[in-house]
Amino acid sequence: MTRKTIVPGIILGFMISFFMTPMELLAKKEKITNPDVVLAVKGLACPYCAFGLEKKLKTLDGVREVYVTMNEGRVLLRLEDGAAVSEEKIRTAVIDTGMTLEKITYPGKTETAVKEPVSAGSDDSK
Repeated sequence: MTRKTIVPGIILGFMISFFMTPMELLAKKEKITNPDVVLAVKGLACPYCAFGLEKKLKTLDGVREVYVTMNEGRVLLRLEDGAAVSEEKIRTAVIDTGMTLEKITYPGKTETAVKEPVSAGSDDSK
């Protein structure tokens, strides 16, 4: 093989793995059927956005599972047994990924409508 065919092949392979990995990771997950927390989020434009948000939310103490639905703009969280995650930590995690948090819902409990959507550029993000 010549250099002309090897280099483009390597670049193409890298590009495919770069774009496919988050999509495959998101596609293979099973949807959480009974979430403890449901977030309405704007800014889930691509698989990397969704994957970045998922990774950030998984770093929060007490979060066991995260499921992101890009088309619906929803994020489902399952918490560890007996765990609670503060709304402030959730807001901060969403803002840190550059997205806008619109609403936090606790199925079967209370709903917290964010007064105004909170995003990285708003004053509430500090």
